[in-house]
Formats: sequence, structure tokens, C-alpha cells
Amino acid sequence: MKGLIVDNYNLGLRIQSIRQKQNLTLKEVADKANITSSMLSQLERGKANPSVETLRKVASALEVPLFAFFAQDNIVPTSHVIRKNEHKKVTFLPAKQVEYTILSPQKNTEIELALMEIYPISQSIDKAMSHVGEEIAYVLEGTVDLTLGSETISLNTGDSVHIPASTVHKWVNNSNNIVKVIFAITPPTF
Repeated sequence: MKGLIVDNYNLGLRIQSIRQKQNLTLKEVADKANITSSMLSQLERGKANPSVETLRKVASALEVPLFAFFAQDNIVPTSHVIRKNEHKKVTFLPAKQVEYTILSPQKNTEIELALMEIYPISQSIDKAMSHVGEEIAYVLEGTVDLTLGSETISLNTGDSVHIPASTVHKWVNNSNNIVKVIFAITPPTF
């Protein structure tokens, strides 16, 4: 499996490159992402350790899927199939609370499939947030609490849930085991 641990310097360069290609200023993107220009500048220079939430806000402001910050330009899908050892993984350090495996074979589709692994006694993000896409999630393994709007729902292995577009949500693993959730999202925002 091709693992990707967030390298703040290269991540920052990727974000800066996308921003500059769109002819956007630091302030324009920061305002859209609801973060400070200083934070975005530090992020672009590899001086900040961004949360998943911050990266999602920046991706949304730039109108790109989150995975665009990690994709390699020289990789072009040549098949409609991704073999088991070819999936991309994204792990955020130093906390390492959650790891994502992108299961979708192609970048330019209307739907995206991913596996989220939430480590014991941790959560997907610090503060519940929303995004444009609607999701269907299936708990592959474990028990997890999903905060969906103002409601908290406990989900077990085999349960599935619909997360409407623009609904604030976050996943919390209060157990001592890794929780695995497969989710499909449309349009792709990861």
C-alpha cells in the first residue's frame, strides 16, 4: 500500500501552487477558508501542522478535493482498477488519529470511495464540520459515535448512515479498537 504521511513543506508547496494557478491572493483564500492570512502563509511555507479540518476548509476555498493536496501529478490512471497494493493512504501527523485510504480508481469521477480508520480513543476531526458533498457511510468494523448536526448516533459493525450535504458531522471512536468506516461521497470532496 502506498502510504502518504503529511509532509508539511510539500503540502504547503502544493497548496501554494494551486492557489497561484487560480490567481488568488493569500487573503482571498484565507477569507474563504475562514482562517487567517498568517495561518495560510505558514501552511504554504511548511511552518504549520494543519488539522484535517483546516485542510478541508482550504480545499473548499480553492474548490478542489482535499486529496488534490496529496496527489502526484505524474500519476495518470491507466485503468478502471486499483489493485490492493496501489491504494493511496493519507495519515496526518503527529496526532495520527485517523487514516484515509482512497479506494476510487479515477480522480475525475462523480463519486469518491474511501476507507477511514479511526484509531482508539480519537476522532476524525476536532470540531464537527460540513462540506458540499453528500455521503453514505458503512461501518465495516467496530463501534463509533457519529455527531450529525445536533444529534449523536452510535453505530456498530454493519450499520450504514446517510449524511446529507452541508450537514456538520464528526466521527468519534471511544473504544480501544480501530474503527473502520467505508464511505462514498458525491461530488468528490476528499
